[in-house]
Amino acid sequence: MILTLNNNEVKKEKNWNDTCLNIYTRKGNTVTIENIYRYAPSKIKKISYNDFKSWREEVLSSEQDFKNHCINVGGK
Repeated sequence: MILTLNNNEVKKEKNWNDTCLNIYTRKGNTVTIENIYRYAPSKIKKISYNDFKSWREEVLSSEQDFKNHCINVGGK
């Protein structure tokens, strides 16, 4: 999971079933997010770097909450 980007850095990340490639590009305080979908039109949006970090930390937290829930429900 990508949580940070250095200035002028580009990182790529695929989703779990390989139907979307996410490309994150940081230039200064702006992060461009390009979503390339296998079965749908691509999307591009720009957000501030602080918003990007907050969003990624929220996604990570949600994943951890889900994993903890599955462990508790499964009894392991």
